Order: sequence, then C-alpha cells, then structure tokens
Amino acid sequence: MREVIRTTLSQAVELYTQREPRGEFVLIVQGAKEEQKLDFAQALALVQALVERGEPLSKAAKDVARQTGFKKGELYSGFWRCLLRSNIKKSPERAAFLLEKIVEQKPPL
Repeated sequence: MREVIRTTLSQAVELYTQREPRGEFVLIVQGAKEEQKLDFAQALALVQALVERGEPLSKAAKDVARQTGFKKGELYSGFWRCLLRSNIKKSPERAAFLLEKIVEQKPPL
C-alpha cells in the first residue's frame, strides 16, 4: 500500500509524533523559495535606515551591498545623490556645501 502525504516539515513532525511511521518512507524537501530582489531605491532605503540608526555610511553601504548584490560604491554615491537632491529643495546653502564635499571626495558625516 502506498500513501502520499503533502505537508510542511513542522506538520510532518507533529503527525509522526502522534502516530509512529510504519515501513519505508521517503521524504522529499522542496528548496527555499528565491527571495525577491530589491531594486536600487529599496537598497538605498536600507542604507539610509542603517545610517539613521548610527551606522557609518561606508559600513552601511558595504552591508547592504553584500545583501543585495549592488556595488558598495553605487550605494555610497547614490546615498549622497539622494541626500543632495533633498537638500537642494530644503536649503540651497546646505546643498552647495554637500556638493563641495562630494567633489572633494570627503563627504561630511
């Protein structure tokens, strides 16, 4: 007699804890579903969240790059571009200061 049961691992553990399996059985496990890839804007949002929690930008960009596959330099410069754009609207003086630091390659913290 052949019995086929489709279940999750946790449900299988529960089932066979309640009743002892008899005879031979085969367990087929499906691989984990591929995680959804983040787009660049979402990756930048992760960088920003880490920076806002006190993480240095360089480390935040490196960590997010490792998680997402984007290059650290892309995330680093993308973060500064977004910051510059948001400051242009709020304070042209601050935007000019940031642009000067970016050109000098010494972005302020």
